[in-house]
Amino acid sequence: MRGVWTNGNPFNNGFTTEMQQQNAREIWGFFQGQGWTLEAVSGMLGNMELESYINPAQWESQYAIYGGGGFGLVQWTPWSKFSEWAGSDWETNYRKQLQRIQYELENDIQWIPVSSYGYMSFYDFTQSTRTPEYLAEVFEYSYERGTWSDLRKTYARKWYDYLGGAGPIVGGNIPIWLLFKLKERYSQ
Repeated sequence: MRGVWTNGNPFNNGFTTEMQQQNAREIWGFFQGQGWTLEAVSGMLGNMELESYINPAQWESQYAIYGGGGFGLVQWTPWSKFSEWAGSDWETNYRKQLQRIQYELENDIQWIPVSSYGYMSFYDFTQSTRTPEYLAEVFEYSYERGTWSDLRKTYARKWYDYLGGAGPIVGGNIPIWLLFKLKERYSQ
């Protein structure tokens, strides 16, 4: 994976659009390989943009580095929730953040289904073709549980439009069965 990194400065809001796009393509490529829908990944990306600028080295801005706040794409809080699981290269291994999200899905960690969204499970979220805006809300209330902002929906739509126009990601570790499934989906 070719992740774009900054120095992790919690007050660095200079993460460019191009950096975000690079990371969004990496995130989509990884989760596409895990069988997630573009709608689900876009809903998650809408949240990631608000939480971390899609910067995997982002610290929660009101805390000093290692000050007990959140870290990473989804702002694991406290940061040790991620670091203790990820091991010694937790701060610089971009792919581990994506693996952690998949691990949380597979081990029923972090996600709390809520009644407002029909108690949608994490797995059902990953397979959903509901709108990216709707899935941004589901991800916020079931996974992030932070402060709501309609920007999450705006960003989710932006990433859906951007990644949908990019076509399937070529290269990486996409299973052959998934390539045939994608071909069927996009040729209809």
